[in-house]
Amino acid sequence: MSEADNLDLIKRQIDSINFHIWEIRSVPEENFDAFSKGFDALDKAKKINYAFGIALCNLNLGMGNFVIKNDIKLALKNVNEALEIFKSLNDSKWIANTHLTLAIIHNTSANPELALYNGLRGYNYFENNTDNSHDRTMANYILGTVYKDLKKYDEAEKFYQLGLSDSELNNGAWTGRIYNGLSNIYLHQEKYNLAIESCEKALILLKSQKNKMGEARSLMDIGSIYKKQKKYDIALNYFFEGLKIRESLHLDQFSLNSLLEISETYFEFEKYEEALEQNKLAEQVALKLKLDKKLKVVYNFQANIFKKLKRYELAVESYEKLVKISNEIHQKELDSKIVNLNTDLIKEKEAEIERLKNVELKLAYELIEEKNKNILESIRYASRIQNALLPSESYIEKKIPAKKK
Repeated sequence: MSEADNLDLIKRQIDSINFHIWEIRSVPEENFDAFSKGFDALDKAKKINYAFGIALCNLNLGMGNFVIKNDIKLALKNVNEALEIFKSLNDSKWIANTHLTLAIIHNTSANPELALYNGLRGYNYFENNTDNSHDRTMANYILGTVYKDLKKYDEAEKFYQLGLSDSELNNGAWTGRIYNGLSNIYLHQEKYNLAIESCEKALILLKSQKNKMGEARSLMDIGSIYKKQKKYDIALNYFFEGLKIRESLHLDQFSLNSLLEISETYFEFEKYEEALEQNKLAEQVALKLKLDKKLKVVYNFQANIFKKLKRYELAVESYEKLVKISNEIHQKELDSKIVNLNTDLIKEKEAEIERLKNVELKLAYELIEEKNKNILESIRYASRIQNALLPSESYIEKKIPAKKK
């Protein structure tokens, strides 16, 4: 096997692993260690300087770091590195998929503006290209979810329905999630029968696909429907079942959401001690994950629970924690803005220096051109004078006979 053939074989192996990891994002495989496979593919791709392979590895690892490791900062670093490489390769399809991945991360991290921006940037490609129904279904699901969380339910339903149409063309990997999304819309519209019907469709599909993450989502959504109907005992049964799956998969960020939902349900059920117990568990997870925005939710709700229990000193302590974390978030956002401003100013300064350099080079070039022109004109002028003063060659030949050989 030639060196070129061996290189192509390694690239195909890297692509095979990467594409498989990408395909199972919606339906994770229990006996497939995507992290170790992904790192192995990245190592191979770096050794042969395979740009596309490096980019897709980073994209997959970014999603893994977000969902499994709960490391948002590292996830964004991975995905943004992938985006820059795909841009350098001018790969429109994977630029779109990367923007959609950023939309998922920002949406789950409570950054709706960035979620919508990236969702729309990614969706533009699949709106005009019909070559990949699987990724287009994913795009419809993601944009539908972003609009749902923005409470733009008409837009959300439109994209979910488009996703269902597309899912008929592929293996339906995203169909269960879309039904979950639709049930959420119906819940907010108080169409409870439609909401439960959609959730049950999702649950059947996701169980058949052995999609534990999706199954937990369906269980939580069904619980939310019963909670809205004030059927608290039934709701809690579904919530705890969903929480159990999430904890077994070590999905701490999603477990936190379950704990908050359970705490709120107990509160509405006027079981305040139980609500406090679940809130405290949520606090532990939020502190572990350093999720400041979630801690704001925890402390605000915690203070309300203590007020109901007439433990006013503890309620004040919770409010003080809320104020402290709010100030820290504000300071971090301010520091981030200052860093971004300084970065922008540095970039502007560098651009201005480059512009001035170019201006100086242009002026220097023009000056040299002018001097060259003057020198050439002087040479031509001197040549004309010289020709005018010197006798002609024929005159010289007449006056000075040629030497005899």
